[in-house]
Amino acid sequence: MKFEIKEALAKLLATENLIVEHRKVGTASFDVDRRVLTLPMWEKASNRVYDLLVGHEVGHALYTPNEDWKQDEYIDVPMGFVNVVEDARIEKLMKRRYAGLSKTFYKGYQELHDEDFFSVEDEDMSAMSLIDRLNLHYKIGAYYRIPFSSDEQIFVDRAGENETWDEVLELSYDIFMFLKTKNDQPVPKKINLEDLNKNQGNGGNNAPIDLEPSEMQQTPVVDDSEGVSDDADIDDPMQETTTNDGGGSKGGNEFESKTDNAFQENQEKLINQSALETSYLRVPQNIDLDRIIIDCNHLQQYITNFYESDKWTSPYDVGVIVDNQEKYKKYKKDATKGVNYLVKEFEMKKSADEYSRSSVSKTGVLDCTKLHTYTFNEDLFRKVTVIPEGKNHGLVFILDWSGSMANVIHDTVKQLLNLLWFCKKVNIPFEVYAFTYEYPAGDTDYDEDGNLKEIQDLCVNDLYLHKSFRLLNLMSHTRSSSHFDHDCLNLWRLSTFTRYHGTRLTPNGLGLSGTPLNETLITMHHILPKFIKETGVDKVNAVFLTDGESNGLGRITRMSEKYYPDRPFSKISVNGGCQLRDIKKGQTYKTFNENHWETSATHTLLKNLKDNFPAVNFISYRIVETREVSNIHHYYTGNYTELSKKKWLKDRSAIVNTTGYDAMYAIGSTSMNQSDDFDVAEDATTAQIRSAFKKSLKSKAANKKVLSSFATMVA
Repeated sequence: MKFEIKEALAKLLATENLIVEHRKVGTASFDVDRRVLTLPMWEKASNRVYDLLVGHEVGHALYTPNEDWKQDEYIDVPMGFVNVVEDARIEKLMKRRYAGLSKTFYKGYQELHDEDFFSVEDEDMSAMSLIDRLNLHYKIGAYYRIPFSSDEQIFVDRAGENETWDEVLELSYDIFMFLKTKNDQPVPKKINLEDLNKNQGNGGNNAPIDLEPSEMQQTPVVDDSEGVSDDADIDDPMQETTTNDGGGSKGGNEFESKTDNAFQENQEKLINQSALETSYLRVPQNIDLDRIIIDCNHLQQYITNFYESDKWTSPYDVGVIVDNQEKYKKYKKDATKGVNYLVKEFEMKKSADEYSRSSVSKTGVLDCTKLHTYTFNEDLFRKVTVIPEGKNHGLVFILDWSGSMANVIHDTVKQLLNLLWFCKKVNIPFEVYAFTYEYPAGDTDYDEDGNLKEIQDLCVNDLYLHKSFRLLNLMSHTRSSSHFDHDCLNLWRLSTFTRYHGTRLTPNGLGLSGTPLNETLITMHHILPKFIKETGVDKVNAVFLTDGESNGLGRITRMSEKYYPDRPFSKISVNGGCQLRDIKKGQTYKTFNENHWETSATHTLLKNLKDNFPAVNFISYRIVETREVSNIHHYYTGNYTELSKKKWLKDRSAIVNTTGYDAMYAIGSTSMNQSDDFDVAEDATTAQIRSAFKKSLKSKAANKKVLSSFATMVA
């Protein structure tokens, strides 16, 4: 939580949506091009000190340019000089921009000085080098007098007046030359950086380095604990020619800032070395969508060939298949009333929405029917009602095809068919996908060694999609009307035989599988734009029909080339140290946690989807068993009254406010498999007839509640 608060502070101070990373590093850095501010995990710092450090680093992010200044006349200037002078400038600018930071810097540096962060406790400040005294003056000078000679005071005043980066470099150079002249030491020969690089040979600093994306070299903030540039492995002439044995603190070096170095080193004391390293993960950009999605045309033909082949010679099997088809026809006929009800609800709500958006305007043409009222009515002109164009909608259904759905899969499909018939009647484009790990791979899915190919480009810190993950495109609006009805029959067959007959009457690879819900959410980043482009819809409703939480989610790491030369990448689980980062949106999502992480991962992925697709509603129809009610509360709501046992036992349904989906409709599994047929025996008693009638009404009421909420959502 502390890191989240300080991240928000950094973004507010920067007045932009910076990407802020907390890592186990010794010093802060800022990548100017990617706008990534990397901060050490200062867990041991007080709030005041943490705010000081954040404010300081944001100052570098805002005002320190990303350029190579170690060239030409400035090549000999020590890095520590520039650090000190630049610190004075950026902290002045930050305090000018945010007046409240003045107190933060004052109190923060006082606290750090009390803990001797500058390593000056046993030092005679008057004997310290000019650059160290200058550094202390602008850090703790508000409450501690730092002595300067009249010659030195000129540089102190200039440091307080600096407004630009060029002025910082000029002052740093002048201080350097002042000290060289004062100590009567020869100024090192100016060296051209380009010539130095040429003299390094092919194996020098110009050699490329293969780094992981998360470890890519970042543009450092000016602060550098070593007091040297990034080209530190170049022989520094300063190390041989600028040693001052007669000045400074205890015979120290006039040409380095001891206090700046000490401050950088002591910052590491604030870091919790045992803290869990944060991994910043990404949604993969390059996935093989054509391999993930099993085409509807191909899939339906595969199902048809299975059920309508001549291999069914057993009278029992033939009878089961024929009987199942007759049951489908009966259900379709009986469902007509419910579908028509849904269409009516939709049209009413759509009309109400259009009326609410309508406006009335005068035409400028006299209304002759009102002329007789001219003595008391000034409004004698005809009016016209303008109804703006409404948004056209599309629907993407995600069907849970996991083993835990076995007891309710057929009843869920019944509900789905009702919704699909509704979509067909009102011309709403739709797609239906079922997630699975079981669909058989084809010849092109294997590499030369016979291993199953990956379905994504492997990049370090990308979320990982299992090789076997597939989306079955069971239904599509692109199919003709004749095909559509047969497709509905096939879906009915699959759900029936999977539920009641197991694998014997189920095509290979279409049995119930695992629950790659999170992998499906990742894939939605590619499915939704494709669907919107192909259909031209303005609004999409993504509807998830599921009964539980997702399987685990993986991420990609780099293996050690030393120990695994033939295995560059590995897949490990997402854990509590992981956060999802979207550079495009400038967002970092911190809800991967160790408790119920599967659910938190789902919420995280949903939040990211909603940020990327604001015109999409993400709806969950959650099939719930009574014993799971408390889990729904625990995972999703935080408000148990919404799903109290008493209310649940009465209604067997609830609309759940959740941190993930835009809406979650919790539906009792028992109400899903209740028949609304009013069937009683011929010799039934009055009590039996009454009971059957109530049961039928209750089932119909529950069904209408689902359908009505759906119509409201789509309208």
